[in-house]
Amino acid sequence: ISLKLPRPSQPPVMALLALPWYTSTPLPNNDPSPPPPPPPGPTEFSKRLQGAFVEGLFCDVQFLIGPSSVPAARAHCAVLARNPKLRFAAASPGTLTLAPGISADALQAVLRAHYLEVEQAEGAETSPDGPQMALAALRAKLSPDELQALELVFGRFGDVGSWSPLPAAIAAGRFTDCALRLAGGVEVQAHRFVLAGTEDENFFSAALRWPGSSPKTEVTMPDGLSHEGLLTMLRLRYGGADIDHERLLEARHFSEYFGWSDVRRACEARMEALLAGAGAIDGASLLAVVTHVGESAAMPPHLKAAAMASAVRNWSKIAEAA
Repeated sequence: ISLKLPRPSQPPVMALLALPWYTSTPLPNNDPSPPPPPPPGPTEFSKRLQGAFVEGLFCDVQFLIGPSSVPAARAHCAVLARNPKLRFAAASPGTLTLAPGISADALQAVLRAHYLEVEQAEGAETSPDGPQMALAALRAKLSPDELQALELVFGRFGDVGSWSPLPAAIAAGRFTDCALRLAGGVEVQAHRFVLAGTEDENFFSAALRWPGSSPKTEVTMPDGLSHEGLLTMLRLRYGGADIDHERLLEARHFSEYFGWSDVRRACEARMEALLAGAGAIDGASLLAVVTHVGESAAMPPHLKAAAMASAVRNWSKIAEAA
């Protein structure tokens, strides 16, 4: 009897060839490399003020070049005051005359750089990258004589780091041209070009273009708006991020009345954050937020959903407050 013993199995030839090759040669990676992050863009506040500059909205200073009596550009002293080289007095100079040889395009580019502020990472300090990059690009296009003439007025292009942050410069309260009158006679000073804006038609755009309005316009605020609520909205309108939680619902309500979409979005974002961490809110405040969100027809759907979810999670707290 002959027994046929099984032959020991051998790996395929291709496996023998492939294994040593694989350990020494990396496989090609055909996945596309992720694109680099986009450069930081202007803040929403900066874009809104640039629109006011381009449209010449309520400008309070004009620039002449040489003997010409035709303004080459108009701007806002409250913005230009961020540049320490421009030592404006308490009031606007009205007209500034520059030396001949400066083109209108170059002058407008320098002025526009004052309205630039780029987005920063959360927690980072304000950076002069926006104006610095704009002025560096302009400098490459200027002749030495034109650059010298511009730097004589606006300072060296490389010294942008000494400029004040854009929101802080305007919130300093200089060169105001509008008074907001609340019930009881309380007045809050403000800037018309910040209140009105050009991107959205709002309450102030209509009020401030009424025929016969004086340069120092007074606008009466609606009934029910408190002094603290108005200040909360103005902080947001002036590029700030601080929101008084006790005035959050009031600010959200009247920002919709004024047509301030930027303030309304900021209030809604803070409301959504509060609803997500509602465990730290007292029952009465949570009930007020949930009720306001549910009853407002213009509230975005995702915020209504967040309010409903928060109410379900914290039902006992809301029921006790109710």
